[in-house]
Amino acid sequence: MAKAENRRLIEALSDLDNILAANIWREVISKNVAESSKARQEGNKIFTDRSSHDAAKHVEILRLYSRSVAYAPIDSEELGLAYGNRSAALMHIGKYQPALEDIKRAIQLPVSELHVLKYLVRKVQCEAELGLEDARGTCEEAKLLLEEIEVSDKLKKDMVVKLVNSIVKLEKKLFSPPEPSKKLQFLENTSEPSDSPGIISNLLSISYNPSRVKQGRHLTVTRDVGPGEVLYACSPYVVCPIETRIYNNCSHCLSFAWACIPCDSCVYAMYCSQRCKDEAKDLYHDIECKVIGRSWKVYETMNAGRLMSVKMLVMAIREAGGLEELKKHVEEIDACKDTRRRGFSNDQTVFLKNFRAVYSLVSNARNRSDKEQNAISRDSAVLLYFLARYTPIFKSYFDHDKKALARNDDALFVGRLLSHYQHVVISNAVMVRDLYTESTTDWSWKPPKEENGTGLYLSPFLSLINHSCYPNVARCEMADRRTVLFSTRPIAKGEQIYLCYGPHYYDMIKSLRHELLERFYFTCDCIACEQEWPLLLNMMSSGLTYKPVTENEFKATSRALENCEVIVKKLEEGSFTCDLDALNDLAYAIVLVLKHCKLPNWRIASLSALMITLFNNLYGYVIDVPTKC
Repeated sequence: MAKAENRRLIEALSDLDNILAANIWREVISKNVAESSKARQEGNKIFTDRSSHDAAKHVEILRLYSRSVAYAPIDSEELGLAYGNRSAALMHIGKYQPALEDIKRAIQLPVSELHVLKYLVRKVQCEAELGLEDARGTCEEAKLLLEEIEVSDKLKKDMVVKLVNSIVKLEKKLFSPPEPSKKLQFLENTSEPSDSPGIISNLLSISYNPSRVKQGRHLTVTRDVGPGEVLYACSPYVVCPIETRIYNNCSHCLSFAWACIPCDSCVYAMYCSQRCKDEAKDLYHDIECKVIGRSWKVYETMNAGRLMSVKMLVMAIREAGGLEELKKHVEEIDACKDTRRRGFSNDQTVFLKNFRAVYSLVSNARNRSDKEQNAISRDSAVLLYFLARYTPIFKSYFDHDKKALARNDDALFVGRLLSHYQHVVISNAVMVRDLYTESTTDWSWKPPKEENGTGLYLSPFLSLINHSCYPNVARCEMADRRTVLFSTRPIAKGEQIYLCYGPHYYDMIKSLRHELLERFYFTCDCIACEQEWPLLLNMMSSGLTYKPVTENEFKATSRALENCEVIVKKLEEGSFTCDLDALNDLAYAIVLVLKHCKLPNWRIASLSALMITLFNNLYGYVIDVPTKC
């Protein structure tokens, strides 16, 4: 495998001049006032047209102002104006804390006194809305500046009215209610999952069955599990926003960033906090920063998987302690004969969330066509050249000598890793998307189009979960971007857990489902596929068939289903508030239907979908963007 990839890399490196020449005329985009001003003006145009505002327009306004922030030179007036405009948009939609953060940033930059005055007045308004006594001091500061500089009588009157109204609101305690946070709760008898090093959770273990090689490594439960139990909550190893989301979502954690801050050098990385910015720089972005723009120049677009491979490479080198140490780790993992323990820690006892675990994930490289493999190798050659020429990833810079890369063992090793990571991303990374509504009864499957997504998310633990068209677990994303893994039906001790990679059996006929699964290079043999279970509408027309049951068992099942119908009705009316009692009622209904009714049936399909909705309601990260303003 290494020899074949070396050959493809060397061929791509020999053709590198032609690859790069096609786009040599395109400049690498850097921070500049003109682009920042252009984005800000575009944002202003939509912002001032209040009649057209809805949730999508509000998100677009924030994206344009954040783009203006990204392009503005550091410590410039233009950056202050970009922060100032975004603070107005944030205050407009009731996001007072993020608006306050932007105002503080804007005031520290070299903007005019008139702009400082406007920002101070806005700061008073936000502080008053948040119930902060600081509003009084800020109000006095604004009044002093108002007396010092010349402004029109109309503007002066307008500012005084805003200041007075804000202080009145503060004194009358007419604060805006704080946004509730969603804390992970647990059903009775559910143990809290562990995020400790080496422990998947006290409910899950890694298994491997030599008699079923095609299953590969997988996760099994360590005890009997009921529906609605939280099995695991984990953060990703690495993420990467897609091109259309880089100015709305954090480049490091993927959270929606109301008031994101920029990389000091490039225009393609934005962060939700200084903490994420610092972590990204320490882990990979100081290197990635020098590659993003140049990669964009070559490809005209930003491929999230391609850039994720760069992040993974730099993280691996640093986690291992250097390129030479990383080589030793890779050789050891490649030589490992114990499939279950491949990629475990050095002492082969635990599976950590680190570069070893990620490297050991299935890549499916051998299954891809020559055309696909050559395309990935060409991408790796381009990235390798940029890393060699513009970053200190090797002991010395390679300058313009592309042929030297093809003769250098370290360079070829890095190139192979870039290719391997791209294959790993294709096979294991999940496209996640932000939710703008938490309660829905539209449970139909929708194709995971990139334009509807937020970014790629890679977790080595979740990648070990196999697919089934009749899964027994599902997942949702929390505000901190942890993924919550929960059961949707009972799972017996020692049983394997399954996620659904695409449409469920009730969404699409078997032949079409299997076509979609071809990119994963396996054929699903779950019970729904083996028995060719019907679609949801067909099951509904057939009704619900009970097994032999007593009258009490029938009544108990009927009552449980009636309780779930009440939940669905409230969801449709928009009057439902989820709690653990509702989740318990749903779990009880699932147990009774599975026990007393024949499969397949439409009730289990709809109850499982309802479970996913309730978990999104309880724990899911829903972006509260006002539709009306």
